[in-house]
Amino acid sequence: MKRKTNSNIYKIVGDIVYLTVIRKDGTKHDVLFDSEDYADISQRNWHVLDSSGFLYIRSTQSEMLQRRIANTPTGLECFFKNGNTLDCR
Repeated sequence: MKRKTNSNIYKIVGDIVYLTVIRKDGTKHDVLFDSEDYADISQRNWHVLDSSGFLYIRSTQSEMLQRRIANTPTGLECFFKNGNTLDCR
């Protein structure tokens, strides 16, 4: 199933959601997260943030996607299991 919301494109395949975020220059980045988070995550507009050579996904309210999904408290760091900053499963 494909659905476009808030200028982001979502594709759900089984238990995985593929979020395509398109930058102003037309570059597309695919982000992965679990389908159980879709209802919450799809309510926001997400953008690509380039920080120190790493790509992260941030909402228009400056909320980081990985921190939202992991419910990371302020003051703690959020790490990516496989090192891929666009894989938030």
